[in-house]
Parts: sequence; structure tokens; C-alpha cells
Amino acid sequence: MIKPINSKDIKQLREKLHCSQEELARELSVSVNTIRRWEKGVNEPSALAKKALSNLLKRTNTKL
Repeated sequence: MIKPINSKDIKQLREKLHCSQEELARELSVSVNTIRRWEKGVNEPSALAKKALSNLLKRTNTKL
């Protein structure tokens, strides 16, 4: 099961990685608008995007 991730988690991850929304979007192969919507809580990442976020956390050894 993939850990629930919310809008604050996504923004916190991006800030811990010192990257812009554009850089995170590129890393996850999504649009910048998608990142913006996730961070605002307008939309939730799909299961595939959550897995990509989880993999990014592991690869960068980042804790939320």
C-alpha cells in the first residue's frame, strides 16, 4: 500500500529538495499546472504519480 500523501507533503518534498514546481514536474513527468493543483489541494496525484513521488522520496532519502 502506498502511503497517503497530501498537498502539504508535496510542497514540503519540493522545498526539501530545493527545487521549483517546474523541476518537480519534469522529474515526475507531469505538467507544472498539475504540481500547482496538487499543492493547492485542488487535485490529488493518481496512484501512478503517488508511486513516482514515493520512489523520489526513496531515491533522495527524504523524509516527510
